[in-house]
Amino acid sequence: MMEREIEGIVLSTSEYREHDGLLTILTEEDKKIRFVARGIQKITSKNAGALLIGAQSLFLLQMRERGDLHTLKHAKIKQYRRRISMSLLKQAMVSFYCEMMLKNDDIAGGYALLKSALDDLDKNDDCFTAACVFVNQLCLAQGIAPWVDGCISCGRNDHITTLSLRQGGFVCTDCIDRLREVPWTRKQLQRFRYLCHAKMNQLDELRAYDQYGLEDLKQIFAFFNEYSGVNIKGFSFLHQVAEMEEKRSKRRDVKDMNSTKTIF
Repeated sequence: MMEREIEGIVLSTSEYREHDGLLTILTEEDKKIRFVARGIQKITSKNAGALLIGAQSLFLLQMRERGDLHTLKHAKIKQYRRRISMSLLKQAMVSFYCEMMLKNDDIAGGYALLKSALDDLDKNDDCFTAACVFVNQLCLAQGIAPWVDGCISCGRNDHITTLSLRQGGFVCTDCIDRLREVPWTRKQLQRFRYLCHAKMNQLDELRAYDQYGLEDLKQIFAFFNEYSGVNIKGFSFLHQVAEMEEKRSKRRDVKDMNSTKTIF
């Protein structure tokens, strides 16, 4: 065995024998590594905080020459993202991001993509704009991203009228009747196209253009869900939490409005 210090982001953790854990991390080299962490289920574990899903940490591993199940000697957090822990929605988004990365094959630039998404999640109240771009980038890496530069059915670049999940992208007025799709407004088409062309370093510009939300994430995730063949369980939980937060926000707005009426 040889020792090696590796920087990575925790993608998954599960029980492994009594008191131990089995973890998968994504490294700076865009590779996934599995290892056993002894005693992390004990209250006295010093490594537990650095091994939470989504944690960006430094891992000192005993690397096996044969096999892929290594052993953790020590872990320490490299970058703290404290604001994420204060929001159930953000925690659900972290789990969603990490599951997406875990269940995709090794992707060039995957570590940088995940790190950018987590950084943005920690800094911004808006969770969904980055999530939409994140999912589309994974779709691009898999070759299943929606086609938004013309009609995917006939190839024309004008009179685009809707988005078709079944066809895999935009369709024009001549093709919509045959496909029986619901027309979109020009604004809806433009918003979705901008989203599909955006990268993680363009999030500020995308937010300045418009606000993206849960419905936008559902639309772009539908392409990943339809064509990747990968089941992402965390999306259902994320969806539930987002709807719960939305209802809570509406109740808060109504309460504030009633309080204002009482004052005046």
